[in-house]
Amino acid sequence: VAPLLLHHPLPEYPRRARVLAVEGQVLLEVVLDTEGSVEDGARVVASIPLLDEAALVAVRRWRFRPARDRSGRPVRVVMEVPVRFVLR
Repeated sequence: VAPLLLHHPLPEYPRRARVLAVEGQVLLEVVLDTEGSVEDGARVVASIPLLDEAALVAVRRWRFRPARDRSGRPVRVVMEVPVRFVLR
């Protein structure tokens, strides 16, 4: 069973990116542990340099219902996570 996103606080928009009107999507590769938390060591797969660090900080606070194997036991998984930045 795939993990399910339960809690995803929005990233803080970096001031410089806001001033320069930078928008877009940062794609991260993360490892979810058996508790549904993002492990240290997430990496940027598709970068927007002014937004990368904010995406990494935000995703570390996200919580998931963990992935489960066929027996229903929680398992670690590697997954890609998109983080969108849109000015309002």
